[in-house]
Amino acid sequence: MLPNFSDKLGGGKLDNITFDRKAIEKAIKKLKPNLSAGPDGYPPVLIRKLVNAIADPLALIYSSFMSVGQVPNVWRCAIVTPVYKSGAAYDVSNYRPISLTCVLCKVMERVIVSEVSNYLQQKGLINKHQHGFLSRHSTTTNLLETFDDWTLAINDRASVVTAYIDFSKAFDVVSHNKLLHKLAAYGIAGNLLRWIKNFLIGRSQVTRIGHSYSDITYLCSGVVQGSCIGPLLFLIYVNDVSEEFPDSCICKLYADDVKLYSVMRTVNDYKTLQKSLDMLDNWSHVWQLPISYKKCSFMIISNLKNEQDLSLSLHLGSNAISQQETTKDLGIHTDSSLKFSSHISQLVAKAHARASVIHKCFLSKDRNTLVKAYETYVRPLLEYAVCVWSPYQLEDITKVESVQRRFTKRLYGLSNFSYSDRLTMLGLKSLQLRRLHQDLIYAYKIIFHLVDLDPCKFFLINPSRATRGHVYKLFVQQSRVDVRKYFFCYRVVKIWNSLPATTEDFASIGMFKGLINRVDLSQYVNF
Repeated sequence: MLPNFSDKLGGGKLDNITFDRKAIEKAIKKLKPNLSAGPDGYPPVLIRKLVNAIADPLALIYSSFMSVGQVPNVWRCAIVTPVYKSGAAYDVSNYRPISLTCVLCKVMERVIVSEVSNYLQQKGLINKHQHGFLSRHSTTTNLLETFDDWTLAINDRASVVTAYIDFSKAFDVVSHNKLLHKLAAYGIAGNLLRWIKNFLIGRSQVTRIGHSYSDITYLCSGVVQGSCIGPLLFLIYVNDVSEEFPDSCICKLYADDVKLYSVMRTVNDYKTLQKSLDMLDNWSHVWQLPISYKKCSFMIISNLKNEQDLSLSLHLGSNAISQQETTKDLGIHTDSSLKFSSHISQLVAKAHARASVIHKCFLSKDRNTLVKAYETYVRPLLEYAVCVWSPYQLEDITKVESVQRRFTKRLYGLSNFSYSDRLTMLGLKSLQLRRLHQDLIYAYKIIFHLVDLDPCKFFLINPSRATRGHVYKLFVQQSRVDVRKYFFCYRVVKIWNSLPATTEDFASIGMFKGLINRVDLSQYVNF
């Protein structure tokens, strides 16, 4: 028997997808040419090269499949490659299964995903707290919203209790019948619903390790990891998870990563959080999405030592969840005082190790080659979600900069030059300056709605037009504590307001990037 799930739309349906040459060409151009072929044997690079010749025939073929709600049998097959995540390498649960599916099926899926996503967003059906697999969303948008709430609470002398929920093999256990039930409630109907049903049911897979293949396994549940439509179907499946939570308990999602938090001002706030956890546990049982209780935890976030040392008890069903002093939140190591020294130390150690490997493993000592490798494999480590954790203490700033300082010093012929001279000779910017630029660019994206964050939540546009400078000046807000004072939406304001910009410089993101590359911001950096 299917759980009760009422119609979410109240009128209006999406029952068919139109395939035309333009949409198919766009989907094919998004294929990554370096990926392997799926069960049909056609590699993405071949499809990309033949795009002009096959776009019209594919439009006819896809329209035919959609009209009968069917997919070829080979499109329901997958080759699974296990990708190591973390933990003990011998434990199969520490691997993520990535499926290689048919490339021509992926092209059709991309067109469908684009249409369904637009439909859901236009109807306002997607959970506003979901940041995974959606355009104008990312881990950075999730973390910025979260840390904005947390630092604001600390600035107001309150503490926050955050619970981290881990679903067990979430993508693999999605019930097909219940997923189709939800799709129908969201207005997915007709040929489109029949096509999705045919795509999901009767799937098979083999696991490949090296050149060895396992026996064929037939699947009775789950959405396909590695497909284009799988992530969207999963988002729809978990979309309603927070609908019953009270307003005081915030639920942030990134695909299957869920965190619940509540600002603690009275004992009732704790009870509200526990009640929300009970509701989440019940939801997981109803929709057959089991929680890995051992991997769940909670953390008390506060700048008051006695609050951090407070021992609380939270549980999911009959399972107590452990209290942690630090946790990894979407790749960012976070502690109970919202200081990122631990995160920076671990990040820098990993970056130093990777930079050393480049020097050891590359036979070529050509500077341009080694710098390109550094920019590809090392620097992204130091700049992932950097708007969230950008250091403000000189010790941490120096520690991060030491990665680039040491790497450039080891390049042939540069050991006797100063750091600033080495950067000039190599055409590099200091990491601190790059972080400053990224802050400004992300502020632009928020203010001009290029990412799905509410500008009014992060910035106050200065109402005064009598001041000198550009017309997009921001109001300088005051803060009581450093974690708020140096948070993204506070630290960027002074620099943003100082930009010698004209209205034309804000016309596009490209124009704005050109502006900040021209402006001398050396007064704001140490390196």
